[in-house]
Amino acid sequence: MRRKPGSRRASLRVLAGLGLATGLAAPGHGQVLLQQNFPTVNLGFQSDYLRRGSGYGQLPETTNQAATATGVTVLTRPHPEYDPQGARYRDITARADATEGIGYDSNPLGFSSSRGSGFVASQAEISVANDRERSGIAAGMSVSDLQYFDLSQVNHTDWTATVSGHYDVERGRIDAGYTHLNLNILPTAIDTIGQNAVVPYTDDLFQLRYAVPLGRFTVIPQASYSIYRFGTSLGLGGITSAAGNVFNETVNNRNELTVGTTVEYEFAPGRNAVLVARGTKAGFTNNAIGSPSQDYGDVQVLGGLDIQTQGKFRYRALAGYEERSYHDSRLRQQSTPIFEAQVIWTPTQLTTLTATLSRTIEYSLDGTATNFIYTTARLQADHEIRRNIILTGFGQFQNASFQRSGSENLYDAGLNLTYKLNRHVSLLGSYEYLYRDSARFTNYRENVVLLNVRLDL
Repeated sequence: MRRKPGSRRASLRVLAGLGLATGLAAPGHGQVLLQQNFPTVNLGFQSDYLRRGSGYGQLPETTNQAATATGVTVLTRPHPEYDPQGARYRDITARADATEGIGYDSNPLGFSSSRGSGFVASQAEISVANDRERSGIAAGMSVSDLQYFDLSQVNHTDWTATVSGHYDVERGRIDAGYTHLNLNILPTAIDTIGQNAVVPYTDDLFQLRYAVPLGRFTVIPQASYSIYRFGTSLGLGGITSAAGNVFNETVNNRNELTVGTTVEYEFAPGRNAVLVARGTKAGFTNNAIGSPSQDYGDVQVLGGLDIQTQGKFRYRALAGYEERSYHDSRLRQQSTPIFEAQVIWTPTQLTTLTATLSRTIEYSLDGTATNFIYTTARLQADHEIRRNIILTGFGQFQNASFQRSGSENLYDAGLNLTYKLNRHVSLLGSYEYLYRDSARFTNYRENVVLLNVRLDL
């Protein structure tokens, strides 16, 4: 199961993931196909991108080579005078941050008639990494907690832990990692389970890959193993089980093994091609008695380009075909073209526009629909008002076309403002509007306002 931006929200997206740069894709968020298969360079505001040699340890500069390099965006541009540096000892770097906020959500349960509540949002992250000439290891933890004043049934806590490392051998690099996610599925989502409840689940993800450079080519065989476990929850309204308002979602428990190979080719600096072939085998551990087994096999073949022009544009695209077949003949095979395309336009060094379009096959958590075709379109604008003030606006459309039970749409728009007082203290504000138009569950509207104070090491 791939978590999609805006579709299965965990604590109002305060869990951004610990992007520990070992070469392994961080599980969770962002553009699914592009992040999985292209090198990640746009890691985001306060990231480590281009931090080495970008002016740290020197007097602050308004512009320098890293800040004005081709391909740098508003969110990846280093700001040495405002970006937190963490604590360093020899080749070990530790980073930590804590965020405390207060907000209001007009409809956290996703009802057609709004029932709102104020809430307190708390979040913290810590990571430690060392990077030597031929090896590196990183570990981190994050936790987020959401407490509503008037709707205690929506209160929940998410936490993650990850450890990863790499080792350079004579003919390439070996990357390995383990991530544990302890998250919750909220009722205001695409593919919500439908009973206005918070559903807890865990994901244990093991990853291994070996990158072998062969001139302009890089061949990367890789494998991952995921263990998904779902819990029970209490809900209000919607579908009820024989036990009343207790919902048992363990029917979604499964193990997934994915193996594949990626071949990258560098035409020139900033111009890359990629070919991907991989297969997934999913085994469900708790199929409902009398229901078809949901065990399936999945195959994807993709090809794409990543081109950074010498001007103001970057183009990334992956396209291919996916086929999913079930071991039980009562379930219908599904196959479709899949793709993700992205254009990044930086008209000035102060503004970046990003447009993304994607289409994939996703597993549905709702027992009435085995799979769905998931299509998204997103437009985001980032503007640097001042060196320490970043404004982001976005609009997003999501569509889920279910195999057996209709479709639903989610419209999402919002604004985010980051005001960095110094390297250690930031003020953050956000507003988000969502509207779900569903042929399967309740239509709803939701407005969320959140004000945060963030402390960085």
